[in-house]
Amino acid sequence: MEQAEILTRLRKEKGLSQTEAAEELGVTRQAISKWESGRAFPSMEKLIALSRLYGVPLEELYVDNTEQGMEARAEIPLESERENRTKRGRSRKTVILFSVLAVLYLSVYIWGIITNSRGIATINLFYLTAILLTAVFLYGTYRVVIYLVKGRGTK
Repeated sequence: MEQAEILTRLRKEKGLSQTEAAEELGVTRQAISKWESGRAFPSMEKLIALSRLYGVPLEELYVDNTEQGMEARAEIPLESERENRTKRGRSRKTVILFSVLAVLYLSVYIWGIITNSRGIATINLFYLTAILLTAVFLYGTYRVVIYLVKGRGTK
């Protein structure tokens, strides 16, 4: 049995229309139609959502392992792949940021040792830490607000 036939059978067994299934998954009815006709394949993220919606193991949905099916899937970028690329980009930026901060901290401390003013260096490190923590707090608050606004916009 092909993946498209399985998706159609499971949806009908659940008593859902294509529109109802689409609403549950956050996709269009046309996407459900394409999946069930075999013209497109759901992303891995959507397959997981389908397995939860239909109450079946993921393996039951992920059937088309033919060479043709694998090639078709390779042409469609998975949403999770895009998210992973975004996360890798953020990770690199985070590593660079922390490296710059470490160099900055060491520079301030070494400057204090060289000038024989460890007290001043320690105070400068304290101020630098306070400024950085404030910046992190403000950025975190900004991200929470953005998350809440986007979350309300999609519901």
